[in-house]
Amino acid sequence: MDGFPSAFKKLATDLLKGAAAAALEPEKRGFRIRPGQVGAITRTLRAIGHDETREFSSPKGRDDFLWATANYLAPLEHEELIVAIGSRRGSRRAAGACLRRVHRVVGQRDNVPVTPALSALLENELQRDGAEILLVHNHPRHLIKTAIGHVVGWRPLASDADRALAQRVLQGRVAHLLTSARPSSFKWYLVDERQIGEFVLPPFDTLHAWVQRVVASTPVR
Repeated sequence: MDGFPSAFKKLATDLLKGAAAAALEPEKRGFRIRPGQVGAITRTLRAIGHDETREFSSPKGRDDFLWATANYLAPLEHEELIVAIGSRRGSRRAAGACLRRVHRVVGQRDNVPVTPALSALLENELQRDGAEILLVHNHPRHLIKTAIGHVVGWRPLASDADRALAQRVLQGRVAHLLTSARPSSFKWYLVDERQIGEFVLPPFDTLHAWVQRVVASTPVR
């Protein structure tokens, strides 16, 4: 890739890293939605201000929220971070959710901050037994990614920065996860090229370092 501009090489490298990590993560292939609930969530998202928390008029389900939020974020030319807060309907991580509040942060073309208000909100909620927290972030459309998607298909590719932030939040919850009888559930989603996917793994470079350590410590027979 020596003949390509540095910006293109960086994008290509980031896409390859993202694809390698995403290939190890589960895909969400379907949604069970209720149109009335989706419409109510969409109206709330359009009305809420930057760095503001708003109560839903009635509890919302996870699939309804993800579907509405993905469709709201997909056409935007800037990044946003939408956070839903509620409780989980059972002890399993995959149990249904009952979402009661939503927080919205507006960013720029290539980044969105975790504001002090959102950080405090997350810190409080993530220590609550049985809490359900969904974070949905978007990447604006890009001509190269769109072209790739038309040729070979596409799935959302979280950046190393996205994964590093999720990892830091997870590391801050270790004590809660080890001691709580019903730990809170924390899920990150990315809307990219009009698709939504969950990401759970750390940055590619961290994964690569882990693999190298395992290989180096494995005795040769």
